[in-house]
Order: sequence, then C-alpha cells, then structure tokens
Amino acid sequence: MKKSQRILVLNQPFDNQTGGGVTLSNLFAGVDPDQIAVVCGAQLINEYTDFGKSHHYYQLGSLEQRWTFPFNQLSSKNFSGEMEANGGITGSKGSVLKKDSWKGALVNEMVFPMIKYLGIYQAYFVIKPSESLLVWIDRFEPTLVYAQANNIQQLRFCQEILEALDIPFVFHMMDDWVSLGGQSVLSKIIWKKSTEGLLRKLFGSCDQVLTVSDYMSEEYLSRYGIASEVFHNPVDDEFWSMNQKTNLELAIRPTILYAGRTGLGIDASLVLMARAVSTLNESLKQKISFVVQTQNRPDWIGDFEHVTYKEQAPYGDLPRIFANADLLFLPYDFSEASLQFIKYSMPTKASEYMVCGTPILIMAPKDTAVVKSALKLGWGYVLNDNRVEKLVESLKIMLFDPIARLRLSESARNVARNYHTKSIVQARFFKTLDRCTKQQ
Repeated sequence: MKKSQRILVLNQPFDNQTGGGVTLSNLFAGVDPDQIAVVCGAQLINEYTDFGKSHHYYQLGSLEQRWTFPFNQLSSKNFSGEMEANGGITGSKGSVLKKDSWKGALVNEMVFPMIKYLGIYQAYFVIKPSESLLVWIDRFEPTLVYAQANNIQQLRFCQEILEALDIPFVFHMMDDWVSLGGQSVLSKIIWKKSTEGLLRKLFGSCDQVLTVSDYMSEEYLSRYGIASEVFHNPVDDEFWSMNQKTNLELAIRPTILYAGRTGLGIDASLVLMARAVSTLNESLKQKISFVVQTQNRPDWIGDFEHVTYKEQAPYGDLPRIFANADLLFLPYDFSEASLQFIKYSMPTKASEYMVCGTPILIMAPKDTAVVKSALKLGWGYVLNDNRVEKLVESLKIMLFDPIARLRLSESARNVARNYHTKSIVQARFFKTLDRCTKQQ
C-alpha cells in the first residue's frame, strides 16, 4: 500500500479469532501500523485484539454508544477515547458494569436478551460520532475509510461518518446478516425493511462496495443494483506451507477436525458428524476421532464416545493442527433459518483449509456460496445431503480412497495458490483502494 494512504477502519478491530478480524488482518498485513487507525465499540475490544497492526485505536464508549431511557439506567459506562498501544487507555476510565455482579448478571443474562428478542434493541441503543471522536479522526488525517458492519446501529454509524468526512469510503460486507433482520422473528418483522433501506442508502453513498463471495456479489447486484468486488480472506503461503500436509496416508487412529465457530448454521451438522463417526467406528471396527475445536464446549460433546473437544488454539499453531488431521470438516446446517444466514457467506477458514493440504469434506446445502465455489474449482468433496447414511458413505471415500484424497489435496492447494495467496489478493485490494482515492 502506498505510504501516502492513511486508512480509517470502522467497527472491526484486528484479531485472529473472528472472521472479520482475521480477514482484516490478512488484507492489511505488512502495512505500517502508523498508516491505520481503528474505531470500534468497547464490546469488540478484548484479549484477542491485536494492537500491533495499528498504533491508533479509538474505543467507542459512553460518549458514542448510548442507551435511551429507561435502559440507560442499566447499561455499562465505558471509556471513550484513544487507547494505548498495549490496549490500555490514555484517559481516566469510566465505571463499568461488572458481569459477575448480581446487577450485571441480571442485565446481561435476562434484560438485554429480552430487549433483543422483542425487537426494541435497535430503537433504544444508538451509536453516534461524538465531537471527541471527530477531533481524533481529524487529527489522524485519513485518506480513506474501510468499514464493516454487523447490525443496524453500525450501519447508521457508517453513514454518519461517511457524511461527516469528505474522503473515499469502502464498505466490506462479510455476511448477509441483513436478510435475518434481527435475532428473532419479531426483530425481522419490525426491522428487516428499514435495515435494507439503510444498507441500500450506504451502498449508494460508498465509493466502493466489497463482498465476500462471487455468489454474494451476484445477489447484491440483483437485489440492490450495486456492483461489488469480491475479497475473501487471503492466506500467507509462506506461513501455511511451513506445516503443509505432504503424507496423505491415513493415521492408525484417523482424526476428523472441525475448527471454527458454533451456533446458528453449524451445530446440527456437527452433531450429525458425531453420529456418522460412531456408526463408522461400529460398522468397520475403526477408532476414528472427531475433534471439535471451538471457543466454547458444545453441550452435546459428552453424548459421544469418539468426539473430543479442544479449545481454540493460537493462530500460529493452526498450520500444524490442520496438517496433522486426516480430514477437515466444513459444515453448514440445512434449516431455512440457517440457510438465510450462511447462503452468501464464505467461511474465513475455507482458504486456510485449502492451503494446508489436508483433504476437505464440505456438507452444506447446494444453494450456498461455499458449495458453488467448491464445485466450480474442485477444492473439496461436496455432500448436499444431511442424512447420516449419506455422510457415512462420504466419509468412507474421503478416508479410505487414497486417489480421491490425493486429488482433492492437490486441487485445494492449487486453488489457494492461484486465488487466495496474500500477495495476489493484497495487490488487487490495494489497487482498489488507490483507485478510490484517485477518484476523489
């Protein structure tokens, strides 16, 4: 990226745990930390936040993030302002509602979930630029804004920043969360239409819209009339090749690995894999292990003898962990609610799975971005059926057919090398940013 560029990032800190954070980190990898400033909510800054990628962090706190009456009586009081390079704060910290207090437990576990379910969260919680924030941004002197958003409040905040600054604005859509409209049926009924209206307005005001998959790009052109460029998580070939899988012979005790998030769009398929492994072990007298590596231990893990839970590992250990597995599992659920959420998304870890060389099994509905990509480019074995017997059949091929394993491993690495290598993706990404700046 040119030394003259100074990028203001909205709503997403650098980290190696979230999809947005990992993608952000890899897109801007190697850029001088003094050329990037990050503005994001206090709730997004945690022990995983990487303060080495940017020397300028502004935490949105009580000056910018506010609950209106009566919920302001229950909310936390968070510091607003610049943070130090080590994650500390430069000013005096406001009082914060502790989650382990009785009041914190009541609010966080009962009151706020109810507010979100009833669809009133979007009306009573607002994010607005403060005078302090605008002065801080002006002092940084950005040449371009790069933004992500995951809710209606962040959309409004993006629009206000866009209108306050006379500089190019680039918006990156990571998931089609707008189709859900909220976290409940009530939220969807109340807010979906207005959220889409806000997104349409923001798209029309942006200098460039970025999407995360070809399928999302096609859909958004049809839905919003907006042409977008596709940028998915790039991979550092040098970093991942240090532990790239070269020996595809099956281990004596084979391991199937799932590494990623749990929750909406994922859980049912993980349970199905656990059932399939139990069936395969019993029928073939095998000792196959299904390893689930996630932030939180799923409740159902204890119901299966051959399922092992592991905590999320440091990002630097992932190449070795992925290469040591015999099969990588990339699942999505088949319910209508899940499909609405994941249909146009590409998992952040998809490119990381490809580059490591371990064969990939994808189980997902046919009408999804990940399946369309895998079928077109051939980087994984695709199963479009969520019956356990069909999954067992697929596992037999992916574990015990050496020709299929070698073919898919080589194909996935080639796809990663040709489409997702950091040097290729970054060059195109920086060219896009430079073009937006020149058009100003």
